[in-house]
Amino acid sequence: MTSLPTYWLPRSTRQPTLHGKNLRATIRLALVSGPKAKTEKVTVESEQTVNQTQQPKLKIARTEASEKISASLRKGHELRDRNIPSWWELDVAVHDLDKWNRYNHDLLLHLFDNPTVADEYSAAPLRPVYSQGDFEIESREFHWNACGRVAYVESILERLEFMSEIRNQSTSASPSKETVNPMAQIFKEYLAPPPNRTTRPRVGRKIFVVHGHDDGSKETVARLVEKLGLEAIILHERPDAGRTIIEKLEDHASDVGYAVVLLTADDVGYDKSKPDQQEQRARQNVIFELGFFIGKLTRKHVCALYQEGVHMPSDYQGALFVPIDANGAWKLKLAKEMRKAGLPIDPNKMVDLV
Repeated sequence: MTSLPTYWLPRSTRQPTLHGKNLRATIRLALVSGPKAKTEKVTVESEQTVNQTQQPKLKIARTEASEKISASLRKGHELRDRNIPSWWELDVAVHDLDKWNRYNHDLLLHLFDNPTVADEYSAAPLRPVYSQGDFEIESREFHWNACGRVAYVESILERLEFMSEIRNQSTSASPSKETVNPMAQIFKEYLAPPPNRTTRPRVGRKIFVVHGHDDGSKETVARLVEKLGLEAIILHERPDAGRTIIEKLEDHASDVGYAVVLLTADDVGYDKSKPDQQEQRARQNVIFELGFFIGKLTRKHVCALYQEGVHMPSDYQGALFVPIDANGAWKLKLAKEMRKAGLPIDPNKMVDLV
């Protein structure tokens, strides 16, 4: 019976290697049966007849292979050490880890003359997540999986010096551009630095409250935010400091992790061809800021609270809209959504909202 070469397994799982031919190892097993114990001599035969042609060999120079694996490891170290403060950041990190894993599989197929190494890398188990929406657990499991993948790549790099290279019959022949370019393009694409995400949210304790002319609804939401141990940011309550409204909005928006937008019946509008079909609508600045924060923080970090009968903007389908009901069920719904987005909300403070 043959097995995969042990030198590609993690050190903790390797079995002792037998050298030479027709080696015999004697193992004494104690078999306990009732009050007496007996030993049985088990002979394990191992013929070290590993076919050298089945062992993975490098298709390119060892130094070049080492450079490519080291470059991939730098990307892996960045993933392993990445700070993940929010659900949005976690989604991006999981996507990047999946892309890095697929790249490593393609890279190993390119470096070795058989798929053994690539298949073992891809077969390495990832820890499943059963957190039911717990951000801390899912973030911890992501880092565990990233550490495991990085360790596999590091072990391959460490053992690279023991691998033999395939020698071309014609040493003067150099690889053609058709052979090099496809992999070089993949290498460049997967290891390219991530784009500068200047708009990524920083989840902390600050919640931006967007409102219209309904001061009662504004105060209710602001007090709810404070009751949950968070800080409500209301634009007109902040000093101008010589800034325009849009400048104030941009400055404060860069420092919040969530936005609550109040769609209240402040205006009346209608299609000019249908003047008899008037609709209650939110203020135009509220609709603008709703779109602004969806673009700034992503949909997962924005909740629109709307009064019954208010016209809903059709272009925002897919965003979170919660009706303001008379029973106050919207309060618990909003608190759950903010906690799901990674905000530090104590569940005990949500009990009184039921």
